[in-house]
Amino acid sequence: MVSYDDFRLDLTDQNERDAEIFRHSTALCHDLSNHFGEAVQLEMEKVFHGYFLISKKRYFGRKQETFGGKICMDSKGVSSVRRSSVPFLRSLFHKLQQMLLDVKTVGTDTIFEYTREQMQRLVNDECTIAEFTRTCQLGASYAAPQPQSEVAKKMCQRAPGSEPRVGDRVAFSMARPKDINAKAWQMAEDPEYMEAHKIPLATHYFVEAVRTPIEQLFEVAQLDMKRINLIFDQASDIAIRKVTGNIPLTERWNVIIDYRDQALERAPLSRSEVKVANKAQQQARLAKKAEWKVQEKHSAAFMSRFFKVVAEEPPEPPEPPDSHKRKGDIVEHEAPRKRKTKAVSNKKAFFKHLGLVKEKEMEKRVARMEAVKRQRIKAMSVFANIDPERLADEKRALQAMHEESVGDE
Repeated sequence: MVSYDDFRLDLTDQNERDAEIFRHSTALCHDLSNHFGEAVQLEMEKVFHGYFLISKKRYFGRKQETFGGKICMDSKGVSSVRRSSVPFLRSLFHKLQQMLLDVKTVGTDTIFEYTREQMQRLVNDECTIAEFTRTCQLGASYAAPQPQSEVAKKMCQRAPGSEPRVGDRVAFSMARPKDINAKAWQMAEDPEYMEAHKIPLATHYFVEAVRTPIEQLFEVAQLDMKRINLIFDQASDIAIRKVTGNIPLTERWNVIIDYRDQALERAPLSRSEVKVANKAQQQARLAKKAEWKVQEKHSAAFMSRFFKVVAEEPPEPPEPPDSHKRKGDIVEHEAPRKRKTKAVSNKKAFFKHLGLVKEKEMEKRVARMEAVKRQRIKAMSVFANIDPERLADEKRALQAMHEESVGDE
């Protein structure tokens, strides 16, 4: 191998520096190819003038393929070139790429301010629907609902015959839902329909979609993560309050503040704002409590299909007449004995005896019983024509197993 002790990168002239890099890179590839033979053949491809590696096969930088050639941006696997990214994220990511490559001249404050301005546009509904429209190929069938399939169904219902066919790329965006916990396929909507009916975007969904790749980029660039996290936290808070509707606060709470130092903090709330915020929190707690009661009711109704009342408690006997009592006499009546029930349909007694068995656990238990039952029936069908006595034994074993499982429950 050749020693490269004369490799100098402290040259002040940029042209001399580039020529030195290209000369030694070409020589290194040539020497490695000669050393390994035909097994390894290397070729000098390009030189990066600024390079950011986010993860495996995900990088960007300014490349130069030949000495004296044109320097251009090269991005692989990042959000600025991915088809799954919305145009808003692609343009934001591409602009941040250029700023980070020129961070010495641009400055970090400009990068944070540009990010804050773009997120402020998003939460203020100043962005167009086209900036948050993406396309996906429509498949023949899906195991679970997908945004493109739901949009195709809606288009078929509104105008039969205008829906896309299998294999076509379906354009969709996310409409602002009434429920904050709505899924992506539930929020998916046709962009043209949204523009015609002036349906706002699901800003809370897109804030989280933009947040992950931008935070990864800032982390690789080793910038202030607390500062960018606070910007996205404020944007998410504003977007969520627009969906829930309990946000009659002042206008300054809809403005994203860039925390440049520890001393800059948001001003305290006034008395009227505190009252409004407390009332909104109380309404949210009551709504959550009502939702829990509905879920508990549905769970009890589901369990009652598998548990029936075996024996009810007998009514208490009437008290004997007091005609035979005398003053000072002590009359003792033996309390009737209560029979224990194996299972009860009453909700309170059910949760008391079974210890809050969850609905999913019960479904798994029933599924296991059905699987064992199918295996037994399959075994009986195999031995039906061979040994009738064994078939009878299998039937008795199946019946005993079923009674035992019911008794345990």
